[in-house]
Amino acid sequence: MLTTAEIKEFPKVMLHDHLDGGVRIDTLIELAQQIGYEKLPTYDASELQKYILGNSARGKLELYLETFDHTIAVMQTAPALERIAYEFGQDMANDGVIYAESRFAPALFIEGGLSLDEVMLATSAGFERAEKEFGIVIKILACGMKQMEPSTEIAELALRFMDEGNSGGENGSGNYDVKKVVGFDLAGPEEGFLCSKHIEAIEVAREGGLSITLHAGEGAGLDSIKDAVESGAERLGHGVRIIDDIGFGNENDTESGGENDTASGSENSTSDSEIKLRQLSKQIRDQQIPLEVCPTSNIHTGISDAFETHPIAPLFNAGFNITLNTDNRLMSDITLSAEFENCQTAFGWGEAEFRKLTENGIRAAFCSEVEKEALLQRL
Repeated sequence: MLTTAEIKEFPKVMLHDHLDGGVRIDTLIELAQQIGYEKLPTYDASELQKYILGNSARGKLELYLETFDHTIAVMQTAPALERIAYEFGQDMANDGVIYAESRFAPALFIEGGLSLDEVMLATSAGFERAEKEFGIVIKILACGMKQMEPSTEIAELALRFMDEGNSGGENGSGNYDVKKVVGFDLAGPEEGFLCSKHIEAIEVAREGGLSITLHAGEGAGLDSIKDAVESGAERLGHGVRIIDDIGFGNENDTESGGENDTASGSENSTSDSEIKLRQLSKQIRDQQIPLEVCPTSNIHTGISDAFETHPIAPLFNAGFNITLNTDNRLMSDITLSAEFENCQTAFGWGEAEFRKLTENGIRAAFCSEVEKEALLQRL
């Protein structure tokens, strides 16, 4: 078991964190005042944080996403984007994160007149400055939005800003080029918005050399996960509803989509000694497709009622490739250290589990093998 201070100092990896979901509360207020944005309910930091958390934790993804209107409104200029990107790196480093992938949808930040390229230049500059000052490695995941078009344009944008070190070049010395995009993602609401509707964008990104992570299994169920995997997802953003494809103990297995596999559980996951993996869950576990799990956010969007009943523990104990993340630090009022500490409290996890989660994150990262080896050495 680790103390709060030890958890904060523990080297961590962040694979799933939205830039517009992690704006500092003070920065949000300051930028809103600078541009005359009057839709914040209060300019008191403590009260505003309570308001944002209360509105986010309403048990449904679509309601959770409504709160982003406030942060997106203040992220429409290059200075604001660069500042928020820089503060992302500083906050990550202060929380013990040694490698972070920040994801955002460039199309959301052009309402004030910026071009898509200017959005990427501003954020890249902020990330690069934070890297140099705080010794953290930061990469970008460019997001298309499932409910918006054209996502192919975002894939092409991502390729223009593709990290030159992503293919294994010598990029482990700390001197990072501003071309920092390593992957393509599809975010936004899930119900009624399958990833396969954006297959052209996914193929453009993949053929250009970018890695693919796709949101699925958060606001929608197994169909969204199956669709994301078939669309080429190398990692799944959330993906925790795969738990619905697993039978526990003596549960009736009539819903099985195919051949079952049996694996040992643990006291942390279930009191029963066996779990039954159906076709999709067996594929994801056996292929070790990484799941970018964000427990606190999942509770707020209605996946689980409490940390103790979140699917992360049974999935981890069943051998799924689990990584631990925050999703949206502002909206859920969370840090990665707090996520680790919550896991320790709820499941009795300690240094061994934290090391395994972090190793999973490093190996699943969309960076070069040179960088991965350097990160494993730091761990």
